[in-house]
Amino acid sequence: MTQTLTKAARFADLLDKSRATLANEPAWLAERRARAAESFAELGLPTTRHEDWRYTSLARLEDAELVPAADNAKASPATLALAEYAGLDAVLLVFVDGHYRAEYSRAAALPAGVVLKSLAAAIRDGSPLVAEKLGRLTKPERHSFTALAEATFRDGFLLHVPDGVEVATPIHVAFLSSDTAAGVAASARNLIVLGAGAQATLIETHAGLGAGLHLKNVVTEIRAAVGARLDRIVLQRESPEAVHVSTTHVYQERESLVRSHTIDLGGALVRHNLVGDLDGEACEAIFNGLYVLRGTQSVDNFMWVEHRKENIPSHELYKGVLADKASAVFTGRIYVHPEAQKTDAKQTNQNLLLSDSARANARPQLEIYADDVKCTHGATIGQLDAAAQFYLESRGIDPRTARNMLVKAFANDIVERLEVEPVREAVEALLDQRLAEMS
Repeated sequence: MTQTLTKAARFADLLDKSRATLANEPAWLAERRARAAESFAELGLPTTRHEDWRYTSLARLEDAELVPAADNAKASPATLALAEYAGLDAVLLVFVDGHYRAEYSRAAALPAGVVLKSLAAAIRDGSPLVAEKLGRLTKPERHSFTALAEATFRDGFLLHVPDGVEVATPIHVAFLSSDTAAGVAASARNLIVLGAGAQATLIETHAGLGAGLHLKNVVTEIRAAVGARLDRIVLQRESPEAVHVSTTHVYQERESLVRSHTIDLGGALVRHNLVGDLDGEACEAIFNGLYVLRGTQSVDNFMWVEHRKENIPSHELYKGVLADKASAVFTGRIYVHPEAQKTDAKQTNQNLLLSDSARANARPQLEIYADDVKCTHGATIGQLDAAAQFYLESRGIDPRTARNMLVKAFANDIVERLEVEPVREAVEALLDQRLAEMS
């Protein structure tokens, strides 16, 4: 589908400045960057006239004067603290404004054959895996932010777990914004390849404290071969004026399992694009999300899950808590191909509005071309149960505490699914803090 365009002339300047910082790249990457830049020039920024962006305006970006991120940006101790989880023993890769920073990272022993490194370093080293796999799932000719990321990215991470290897140590990748990130556009490309029977746990933190509008644009490709297992937790705590766009493409082969949980607490405008390509019999995908918003924050979750083979379960549960004038959008599309008999797909979006000014738009969608399937979708938008709150207050609990207890019970359906205990405990503490701020 062709996007309706806006004037994005300032982005042309960003593309020119980005090209000036790129040199000595392999020919295959230079060619793809050039095509991506052409695609972005043709597509421009999507507007609310574009069906997939109907409820999310990018007006704040249209006149933004954005420049490429400097490769020597620093992270303050306070910013680095946003990527710390008490008690978490993990490998740590830290990126600041999209650039890998070894001095902030922390190495740990990994099983033989596992590759975890800066994507820029892998490209410099001539990695055949990167040349073969990077960008094979994405479609920059159709999606503006994917094209922008491909044309301008400087770094990201590569994770390759060979056949039959289990990585017991969690892998933590932190994408931090510097305190001087105002006016900066930082793009990153990530490539995750799990071989047959491989297993890994990945934690991603996206955070920052700096003032001023800036853009973080991250594109991630995940490939799970036969029987592979990936547990992924994404915690987004961007600064109050940040625009955060993430695009994740997941490709799964037979009997693989990908579990992804996204927690959104920060940012002024956040958009997540998640594409699940389920192309192996009996593979399974679990995509969950929680967003807790206040002020004028806006989070837009767009999901497209395709069932291509038989006997594939997929389950999506997204929950939102919105206060003040916050807004949220959920678009979930499940596409069942004719060959995907015995599909079991369940998609749910639930929103809890804590003020009369908060707004949620839910658009669950099913497109089914097989006849032996079990597919359901549902969406709810409502307020706290007055009877339940009255019951708690009648037991001597003050109104604010009663409200927070009910909200936590609603959100915990997602939080309790986070299997990395230090991260789960951190999210619980952040949720308590956010609820206190909302009171």
